[in-house]
Amino acid sequence: MKEGRIRLAVFVTALLLAVLCMFLIYGFSSDNAVESTVQSHAVTEFLIRIFNPDFENMSAEVQERLISELDGVVRKAAHFTIYALLGFLTYITVGSYKLLPERKLLPCIVSIPVCVLFSLSDEFHQTFVDGRAGQFSDIIIDSLGSVFGTVCAILTVAVVFTCIKRRKRI
Repeated sequence: MKEGRIRLAVFVTALLLAVLCMFLIYGFSSDNAVESTVQSHAVTEFLIRIFNPDFENMSAEVQERLISELDGVVRKAAHFTIYALLGFLTYITVGSYKLLPERKLLPCIVSIPVCVLFSLSDEFHQTFVDGRAGQFSDIIIDSLGSVFGTVCAILTVAVVFTCIKRRKRI
């Protein structure tokens, strides 16, 4: 009985977090090109300031050039990271659903395609946003992030269940 409640709590929590993650992605994709660039540049500048303490001493021109050069990397890393989180959460959601008879392979079969389909829909959505365009390269990066997040979830579940089994033996 207690295991069923825990599984239900994990399912509901992971599902809510996965849906929240999807809304977050959709929200960022709804920003027009100018808003997206401003946000992206702000994040890039923040990261540069963390890793390069001499940034303050650079001229405004050099700072702007550095931000522009690194902005693409930061954007792609953001795609990978948010979809890794989505892959992790969808795997946990499907894997914790208590009515599924076999929960070993099915979460992978469900979570990765769900994330890839969401990425496709997100890139399609961007084609309707002012100044934005859907990019196939983003779908690839999103998909790789989803696979990475799913693998992280598999490893996390394996570690958690190993610890639980060891604890029960003691």
